[in-house]
Amino acid sequence: MSPVPHKKPYIRVEAFIFVTVLMGIIEMSDTKRLLSTSEVLRILNIPSYRLDYLFKSRKLKAEDFTTLGNGHRIYGQSDLNKIRQALFEVMAK
Repeated sequence: MSPVPHKKPYIRVEAFIFVTVLMGIIEMSDTKRLLSTSEVLRILNIPSYRLDYLFKSRKLKAEDFTTLGNGHRIYGQSDLNKIRQALFEVMAK
């Protein structure tokens, strides 16, 4: 009689690998998180008309930002820095 291999250790290894990969994805998503317009307004503590002004006055160009198919803009950390810089330039005048 040949012994039947026990499968539990393999399941544990696969589960460990899955959790490790999942944790990597979660950490990566935190660093490369995308923000909605309302989140940007809340983070920068500005009213919506200030952000609208930056786009309408072409201080910020809409084509430099990612736009979804439904027309909503999404922002990354670098976009947040661009918006801060444009706000600073406008407020300094």
